Amino acid sequence: MSFFSRKSGSTLKEEKDENLEDVRVDYLFSSVMRDVFVPEESIDLLIKTKTRKQKQDMITQFQKVGGSANPNLILTKIRDNDSSKNLEKLLSELKKMTRTYANGFFSYGGINTLLEVINRRCKKKTKDLEDMNIVIECLHCIQELFRYPV
Repeated sequence: MSFFSRKSGSTLKEEKDENLEDVRVDYLFSSVMRDVFVPEESIDLLIKTKTRKQKQDMITQFQKVGGSANPNLILTKIRDNDSSKNLEKLLSELKKMTRTYANGFFSYGGINTLLEVINRRCKKKTKDLEDMNIVIECLHCIQELFRYPV
């Protein structure tokens, strides 16, 4: 399984430790560290000094505690795997979003991600019910963004 492959969209909790590549663990770990405003030079040092298990524990802890404050994690999951489950999770986060979450969502390219998913699903030659459900989920997410007071 490659870090960049489309089928790898599961979360750390869903993947077995032995199946998760070191590159993916480092990527998720650095993403979590950035989201809690750790400086880049410190992130590099932490990646080199922490064990794989320590990194995975920190990622899991952040997903349990601070995942709702981190739009980058869910957007990364959607870019990896634009499933209904991931889009439903995003929609639930958007329904309770704060100004910080909204700013993070826009700065991480959330709108572009949703539009790319819609575009990709609509360009398929053969569309099935799953494709249309995913497009509708994306539209619900965009609709929720318009409901947010400016």
